[in-house]
Amino acid sequence: HGIAVFDLGRDPELIVHHTASDPFTPELPQQPGWELQVSAFLNAINAGARTAPVTLEDSLRVTRVLLAERRSIEAQRPIEIDSCK
Repeated sequence: HGIAVFDLGRDPELIVHHTASDPFTPELPQQPGWELQVSAFLNAINAGARTAPVTLEDSLRVTRVLLAERRSIEAQRPIEIDSCK
């Protein structure tokens, strides 16, 4: 279990607090996420890929993270990602 704290007004913007380690800042791509998604999609089309670059499970995990983030903001407290089903 852990907590990811994101704040655009701070540098670094993202800090991850994991119960088994000291807080750390993961390395993130310099491009916005949507640019990476579009790029991966177009690369898959150009390569003639017959499968998506991500799975439905990947999408579900991201959706749960976003729901937990919204609920955390509304409740002003940490929310377990696993509770967002």
